[in-house]
Order: sequence, then C-alpha cells, then structure tokens
Amino acid sequence: MDFGDGLQVPLDKDAFVTLWEDSGRWITFGLGLGRAESDSNAKADKAASLTMQIMLLTLAYAPERLERVDGGGWRPRSGKLRDLVMGDVPLPGRPVRPAGGAYMDDRLFAGRRTGSPDDVASDVQTYQRFVAASAYVVKKADLSLAEVRTLGRVAEEGSPTIAQ
Repeated sequence: MDFGDGLQVPLDKDAFVTLWEDSGRWITFGLGLGRAESDSNAKADKAASLTMQIMLLTLAYAPERLERVDGGGWRPRSGKLRDLVMGDVPLPGRPVRPAGGAYMDDRLFAGRRTGSPDDVASDVQTYQRFVAASAYVVKKADLSLAEVRTLGRVAEEGSPTIAQ
C-alpha cells in the first residue's frame, strides 16, 4: 500500500511489527480479535498505540536494536519483543480505523456441529469472533524523537518488561 512520500507498506503480517516512517509521520498498525466488534476494535487500537510507544522508545534510546526495512520502516533487528525498549510515552492523537474495519472470522466456524437450528445458533454465538485492524499515526511535528526522550518513561532495569 503506497502512503506517498516514499512510504510503502506491504500488506502482510510484518506490517504489524514495524514502525513505518516518512518525512512527516510515523505509523504503526494493530490487530484485535474479540467476541464483539467493539472488543476487537479496542484491542486493535491498544495494539497499535502500544506498538507505537515501544518502537518510538527503541528508536529514541536504542536505535541499534532496530533495522531499516524496505518501504520506509523500522523493525526489531533480532525479531524479539524482549529486545525492544519498554515503557510509555504520551502520544498525540488517537488510533484510526478504516470504515468497516472489523469483520467476522468465518474460519472459526469450521468445527461446528450439524444438528437442529438451535444447535447451529448456539454454535454461532460460541465461535463468533471479530477481527479488527487499526493504525496509529503520529506527526513528527507533534512529537519529535527528542520529545520522546524527554517525555518517555522507560521501564526500570531488571523489570521483566525492559529490554536487557
């Protein structure tokens, strides 16, 4: 997907573990799975914002732990979450979702029983899941890497959430 300004995001699973960057913004993506559309949307929003925080903190404090990828992105060099800088930084804005971004995952119905209509209705409620995607966009004019260093709180050394 071409976002302009040289930013090209491949439509694959790696897009969700990458901090995408062009001259004026950073973008991360998140996925959410839930029993209700609102639940899956909330999880996707949280995943996108947490990915943004962790990736910006790593870029600001330990850029050597990231590698540049084609299309304008940064990805963990080791491929492991534990190697990223954990913590939080206040992000401007909020997550955005495409219209109709949640859909029902029909693949989860593969194991349902055949029987009376009541059994089928019960199975639909039991196995129904919604999948949602979300993006978090931060304009560099609203949050610079210097501000990430100033405003960010890195998890304490020795914490299971901090990169060693």
